[in-house]
Amino acid sequence: MSDNKKSYKEGVSQEVKSGEALKQTEEIDYKSKFEQIEKEAKENYNKWLYLRADFENFKKRIYKEQTDFLKYGHERFARELLLVVDSLEWGLSHAKGDVQGLEEGLRLTLKQCLSVFSQFGIAPIDSVGKKFDPKFHEAIAEEEKADCESSTVIREHRKGYTLHDRLLRAAQVIVAKRKDQG
Repeated sequence: MSDNKKSYKEGVSQEVKSGEALKQTEEIDYKSKFEQIEKEAKENYNKWLYLRADFENFKKRIYKEQTDFLKYGHERFARELLLVVDSLEWGLSHAKGDVQGLEEGLRLTLKQCLSVFSQFGIAPIDSVGKKFDPKFHEAIAEEEKADCESSTVIREHRKGYTLHDRLLRAAQVIVAKRKDQG
């Protein structure tokens, strides 16, 4: 074989070998990239599982807190109101025929009860002498009254209360009606 043919064959052979080597290198690169991507996917899946479990636990904890709040949210209010009940019981046990003392005890207990209400944002609605307001009053009767403007609250049958800015119970009132001048 001539030198040219020989060197050509060797050149082609080297190119084939280098092509195969390149192909093997690319296969190794793809394989290592695939393994790396597969590893990242597993890590991300495990993170997702952990976050999902964490979120489920969070939901359960929030549900329990809400349930407990609804069940025990008025605990402080109840404790304060128990003091009022104690005062009533104490007053009744010591009343025994002392009507004036009983009246005084009831007034003090009512004052204590209204104080507890105030601590929790419960306020009585001041109605007598005010214009009738259907947002806060429930008229249960009308009375003719010459010295009052029509639709003025002249008496309360049952006091109304608000809780902060919300109506808790409307006041039941008796409203003035102008006497017909005839």
